[in-house]
Amino acid sequence: MKTLFANIWKGLNGFALSAIILVGTLPLCVANTGCTVSVAQIKADGAAVAQAVSSIAAIEQATDPALAAKLTDAANALLAITNNWTTGSSVALFNDAANAVEVVLALVPQTAAIAPLIPIAVAAIDILIANINPAQASLVKAKASYNPYRGKVVINHRFGRSVEGDFKATWNGVVKLYPALSSAKLK
Repeated sequence: MKTLFANIWKGLNGFALSAIILVGTLPLCVANTGCTVSVAQIKADGAAVAQAVSSIAAIEQATDPALAAKLTDAANALLAITNNWTTGSSVALFNDAANAVEVVLALVPQTAAIAPLIPIAVAAIDILIANINPAQASLVKAKASYNPYRGKVVINHRFGRSVEGDFKATWNGVVKLYPALSSAKLK
């Protein structure tokens, strides 16, 4: 009898571990329109994306100062909207800022040194859009002009880590692969 319970217990532990691993690798809230995200999470996620876009702008400054200026402006607009985010904030203003970032990111040549980072930023913006405005996320994405970087990266959620943490881990993983992008590492 004792052995039977021990075997059942082992089986349940294995099942629980499998469930945790499965949940930890599911995509973030993009596909789930029932997500609830706190104001603090929106602020943190917006700050992380704005920091990433600003780091891209800093690297691009030497190559294309005009593009760097546009990236900086778009990052600052997104940061201003998300830093001041409260329940009931204007989703339309956020959509405009997020779309401005996406449009400018689409201008980055696919041969640029910073190109490996652009699909991650685009995926993070899509997650942010979905988390702020789940009912209209697909409509908002359609507003942005064609972006050759869309759909190239999926940011997966790891159990126990925030959206911001998932984004930074994905971003920093690519930075690690390309030493020329080391200044773009997110903290």
